[in-house]
Amino acid sequence: MATGSYENTKRWMEKYPERSKESKKRWLLKNKEKMKSYIRDWKLKKRYGISNEQFLSILAEQDGRCRICNRNKYELGSTHLVVDHNHLTGKVRGILCSKCNVAIGLLGDDSPTAYRASKYLELTN
Repeated sequence: MATGSYENTKRWMEKYPERSKESKKRWLLKNKEKMKSYIRDWKLKKRYGISNEQFLSILAEQDGRCRICNRNKYELGSTHLVVDHNHLTGKVRGILCSKCNVAIGLLGDDSPTAYRASKYLELTN
């Protein structure tokens, strides 16, 4: 029965493409937040293997703050919080602000290099 319903909808969409397009637009406008949530959940699953609930759980464990700079989303302004992961294993390491995430990426995700950079800053400041 579900297949027949799908086939009917498909035929209607092919017969009335403009009405179908307008109908999709209206639905998306009415369901914008639902779609944002769905897309975010889909991206988290596809990219990192975690759900939005898991993302929020990790963020709660970190008190809503970047694991490196310790700033929260209100202190970050336009910078947002993102999932940090090991590029070799795919394992999620935590939630970082986008600036800290880019910084460790530019250091090659290499802890000895990050340590030397930290020491350099200590000595030169």
